[in-house]
Amino acid sequence: MVADLLSHTDARSLVEAAQLRLRREALARFSRIVQDPHSEEQHLQQWLQANPWIFGGRYVNLATHRRLVPGTEYDLPLIRPDGVLHLVEIKRACAKIVTHQRGQLVPNNEIHRAVAQAMNYLVGLDENRQKVRETFGIEARRATATVLAGHSAFQGKHTAEIREALRVYNSHLTRIDVIIYDDLLESACRSLKIVTANGTSNSA
Repeated sequence: MVADLLSHTDARSLVEAAQLRLRREALARFSRIVQDPHSEEQHLQQWLQANPWIFGGRYVNLATHRRLVPGTEYDLPLIRPDGVLHLVEIKRACAKIVTHQRGQLVPNNEIHRAVAQAMNYLVGLDENRQKVRETFGIEARRATATVLAGHSAFQGKHTAEIREALRVYNSHLTRIDVIIYDDLLESACRSLKIVTANGTSNSA
C-alpha cells in the first residue's frame, strides 16, 4: 500500500513535505537541547543517534555497532558513501573550547584531549582493519573523525574568532575535524531550505 501510495506524485510530495516538517521541528528541539547549559553529552548523543540526517549527504547510514575494536565504544559511528567509517566524538555544547595564547584564541586542553581520543580510535581501527571488515563488513582503514564540541552561546562574543581558530587548527590535522554545534545546526538549516527551494515541499 505504501509503495502504491508513493507511486503517485501528489502523495509522494505530501509525504516528503511531512518529513521536511518533522525534521524542522526536530532541529528546533535539538537547538534547544544544545543551548541548554544542563544538557549532558548523553542528551546530545541520544538525539544525534536518532537523527543522523543532520549531517547531510556526507554519510549514508549509521553503523549498527558502536564497539568495533575491543575496549572502545564510539559515540556516533557513521558510514561514508565510499563505505568507510567516520566517527563523531561528541562533547558538551556548553564546554569552553578556546583559550588565549599571546593575544590569539587557540583550542584549549579539552579540545586537545578530544582530538587525542579520536586519534587513538583511528589508530585502533587501522590496526584492526581486517577483523572489523570480516566481522562487521565495515572498512575501517583510513577512517576519519569529527570532534563536535562547544556552542557560541557559551563562548562569549568571539564566534568569528573561534571559527577562525578552529580553521587554523583543522588545517594542521589530516583525518580529524573539530566543529562547533553552531556549524552543524546552520548546515542542517541550509540543507532544509535548499530542499524547499528545489520544490520538494513548499507547503511544509
